[in-house]
Amino acid sequence: MLVTMTLIGTMTMVAFHYFLSGAEGREAQTTSVLLSELGHANKMYALDHGGVYTSGVLTAECDKETCPSSKGAADACNLISCKVIPSENWDTLGWLVRAHDPANGYNCRMGAVACAWRKNGLNCPDCPKSTRKDPYQNWGYAIDGSEKMTAEGEAPEFGTKGGN
Repeated sequence: MLVTMTLIGTMTMVAFHYFLSGAEGREAQTTSVLLSELGHANKMYALDHGGVYTSGVLTAECDKETCPSSKGAADACNLISCKVIPSENWDTLGWLVRAHDPANGYNCRMGAVACAWRKNGLNCPDCPKSTRKDPYQNWGYAIDGSEKMTAEGEAPEFGTKGGN
């Protein structure tokens, strides 16, 4: 009986790990679609505003801004307030989503027009730090001006186990 219970417990732990991995992969893929839209919108915005890219974290507060934002032409909230992208419930996403100026390497890698990091991630400079052990805490993705998606930190590339 004890051996049977031990085997069932072990099998449950393995199955739970695969369930979490699959769920995280699906969330990462959803975020990649959002990043693709955001990157494209940021490039369109720059074309319409003399090469000025937006940069910053997208939050629910962006819905309250006017077009252009009171924070200036480069404020990421302009993408929402100027109706370049639709409003999302940014604060409830598991990822911190950032529009980015590709000439600036701060927060996203150089050349990226948008990036996202897990909100509890160690590599997310604008995120609250988590003390819990999370195998996905170093996951991030960036998209560049040619719309190439790159895995950041420990995130799997799409098409690999956990990222497809």
